[in-house]
Amino acid sequence: MDSFVVIALLIRQVLGASGAGEVSTLVRNAGELLRSDQPAKALVLLQRARSLDSTQVELDRLTGECLSRLGRWVPPDAGSDWTASDDRFARAIRESPDSMFQVAGQLADAENLSGAMRIVWNLSRSHAAKASYLKAFGDLRTRQETKVSFHRDLARQAHGRGAVSEAADQWRLAYSARPEDPALRDMLEKAERTRETTLQWFRDDLRRSLAARDEESAMELLRKARIVFPDVATFQTSFDSLDASRRSVRMAKLAWIDSLADQGRDQQAMDAMEALVESDPQETALVVAQSALQARIHKRRQRQKMEELTRSCDQAIQSGDLGKAEAILADLKGVGGENASIDRIRARVDSLRETDRASGAFNEALASARQALKAGDFATGRNFLAKALVLKPDNSLAKGLLASIAGEKPAPPVPQKTVAAVPKSDVPAPSEQDAKKAKELLLTGVAAYRAGEYAKAIEDWKQVLVLDPGCVQAQKYLANVGLKQKRLK
Repeated sequence: MDSFVVIALLIRQVLGASGAGEVSTLVRNAGELLRSDQPAKALVLLQRARSLDSTQVELDRLTGECLSRLGRWVPPDAGSDWTASDDRFARAIRESPDSMFQVAGQLADAENLSGAMRIVWNLSRSHAAKASYLKAFGDLRTRQETKVSFHRDLARQAHGRGAVSEAADQWRLAYSARPEDPALRDMLEKAERTRETTLQWFRDDLRRSLAARDEESAMELLRKARIVFPDVATFQTSFDSLDASRRSVRMAKLAWIDSLADQGRDQQAMDAMEALVESDPQETALVVAQSALQARIHKRRQRQKMEELTRSCDQAIQSGDLGKAEAILADLKGVGGENASIDRIRARVDSLRETDRASGAFNEALASARQALKAGDFATGRNFLAKALVLKPDNSLAKGLLASIAGEKPAPPVPQKTVAAVPKSDVPAPSEQDAKKAKELLLTGVAAYRAGEYAKAIEDWKQVLVLDPGCVQAQKYLANVGLKQKRLK
């Protein structure tokens, strides 16, 4: 139902409920007539009040007092149409004292202490007076005083916390226990006036709030009114109707906020939720909904961040950037993603780390092998090359260097032209030391050639010819290198 329709209905309900105070007004006016010794007029008002509400105990008490003042006694078993006279009461006291004493007991059991005390008092003054009558009267007086004190204290406590309706009820109970007490009568009338004034204030203020469509002020007024006047059903009914309307509107707003979050408009959704919570800070369900929305947005942002970091880490792993991959893995742990995703990425980073470590060890072994071969330490170079091939068994460079050291003939390009060999008879034989040195230079030249270091290979082979001018292999290597350089040019 639209909130405007609900507010219109509530205004009519509040206006209609103002007539419920007519009974209280009639009772109050009847009490004033009794105090001014006009019981006949008071009885007319009470009969009018009874036609509107026949459930109020106060009507029976005041009606009985009116009839008593008009000369008629009210028997304890009579209804609202009391017609017995005081003569019947006096005769019953004289002729049936024991029966009347039992009637007094019944009245006392029904909490009509004043009526019971009236009977016992008249019995104690009759010719058939007994000590038990006087004792019963004393007990009833004590009981009456206790009841009056009890309800008087409750009335003052209720008044202190603003429960004016409860305070009036307690003063009414105290007065009903001792209706001849003018002080209690004054306190009851004062409490009734306070109740009526406060009730009217609540109704007027509520009517203004509803007319202005100020639902928040209306709800706050109704919360207080339900505490101050728990017996006024109009306030509870109005509160329930307005609360149902507000809940319907609230659910529509929550659905709209959820749609904003579904569209990724997180900030707009959070701002709208904050405004909704501020509109009704006492509604705990809104606080719970706000926490759920924040958790939902945080989880989605966390998932998006995880996906972004995962993509970056995959790219770093593919490019072999171990440092970047490890840094992104640390960020992923900080974001707090799912364990399965992090474990998968960690395994890939570990694999990259092993690959990087193996590559570093291979490069180090190959560099050490080259350095040893350059220095002529072929045994050490062979060991380093063996280590390098363990790390990268298919590496052609390491294989070529190891084959050269083992004495395998290198396979340079087939020469297109053969170089005329110098006759051995015309070339002096090198010394044993020069021959050994020439052989080492020949091998280091082959290793340099296969490593792409052509300048060094040429230099080594020229040194071989210096030491052993008749070395045919050095001559062929130099010729092949020269031809290759010419083709490149």
